[in-house]
Amino acid sequence: MKKFILVFCLFVLVTLPFGTAAQNIQKQNQGLRAWIFMANFGISYPKMDLASRFGMGTEVGGGVWYKSPGNWIFGLESHYYFGPNVKETNMLDQFINDDGFITGNNGFRAQYRIQMRGSKLPILRFGKVIPIKILRADFGSGLMLSLGVGTLTHRIRIIDDSRSIDQLSGDYLKGYDRFTLGPMLTQMIGYIYQDENRKINFFLSVEAAQAITRSQREINFDTGLKDSKQRLDGMLTFKFGWFFPVYANRDSDFYYF
Repeated sequence: MKKFILVFCLFVLVTLPFGTAAQNIQKQNQGLRAWIFMANFGISYPKMDLASRFGMGTEVGGGVWYKSPGNWIFGLESHYYFGPNVKETNMLDQFINDDGFITGNNGFRAQYRIQMRGSKLPILRFGKVIPIKILRADFGSGLMLSLGVGTLTHRIRIIDDSRSIDQLSGDYLKGYDRFTLGPMLTQMIGYIYQDENRKINFFLSVEAAQAITRSQREINFDTGLKDSKQRLDGMLTFKFGWFFPVYANRDSDFYYF
């Protein structure tokens, strides 16, 4: 019995510093200011009026967040989305012959691609992290809720790979690209994970966006008219983000990873 007590006491003495260190790391992160530098990747699904122009696309972006001692988040972000799924292609109907393709200036079949391009920027972010600790997460981890305001843009990109369609080159492309812009609101919900050792930091989220937009072109060449219609564009994006937090000590201005 005495040997067991002696072994147990030795075990406690050896492991106590490690347990205390882990708790200290978590307590250090609780209540600290932090700058969060993040990059994210997502899959976007157009909604409302935007769904009649584009299909599923890819989104990439990044930004900087500031996390307050009370787990409030304030940030600035920029995001870009792109992809090959374009539904609105009727602007090229006038160039397509009876055989279903466009004949280039050289008399051969022209090779071209139609893609979507767009951006959400700048996004001013405001949110709150509700602490929920799982696995090795620290006290800065939890349910993340946020709102954002910014600008949504989108256009149709026509790429003449054969370089044989003069009507679709240079400034002429602006008459067909349907460039659109307008103010946007976003709402995001997700989980942000900050490792207690500050080595693994990521978030998973779903973001909804709504924007009131209008065409920014004076005239569409295919119709000969200006598109003055007001649009209600939406987007639903599933995101994965990786970030690097830089913490500030409560008692000094020393910053560390």
